[in-house]
Amino acid sequence: MRSRAVFQRFRDAVGGESGYVGCGALVGVSAAIRPKLEETVRLQRPFGIRAEVLEPRELVSVEPRIDPENLGAILYELESGYGDPTAVTTGYAEAARRRGVRIEQGVEVVAIRTAADRVSGVETAAGERIDAPVVVNAAGLWSRAVARLAGVALPIVVGRHPVFVVERDAAFGRPHQSISISRGVATCVPRRAASR
Repeated sequence: MRSRAVFQRFRDAVGGESGYVGCGALVGVSAAIRPKLEETVRLQRPFGIRAEVLEPRELVSVEPRIDPENLGAILYELESGYGDPTAVTTGYAEAARRRGVRIEQGVEVVAIRTAADRVSGVETAAGERIDAPVVVNAAGLWSRAVARLAGVALPIVVGRHPVFVVERDAAFGRPHQSISISRGVATCVPRRAASR
């Protein structure tokens, strides 16, 4: 919810554009995952997240282009949206540079230095030693390997997921973000293909 607020006023909060599109979100889950989905929605409500769990037959009133046949429930969050990953990353990087941060890309960290059980900096593959009282591990897929440099085991599971892009004509209208989660795998569930 806080992230959405930043995305919506990104120019004022960070600088630049986030490419935010407020389109709502639909997350379809199997019957086995439904209890966990309902628990998550209950936990989110006190924080102001306005989401509801729909029965599969109710999906047609929100998004008639998705086939609910194999779904156990659908999370519907009308206020959800998404931003442009490149624009957001660039915006944050430029804001950091304006505040004096030096950003080095393509530089591998090969060691995390410590002193008296505290982080004191990093060493790079180029032999550079960078002093830092705080090291943030933002290595994405490589986070586990970076954490091991500090003797920390992160319980992150890295997996590959197929991604595809579907082109649609203007008559298709504005879709919601839509995914289906079954057996831990997210897939799109279109009712019919849009024409190219």
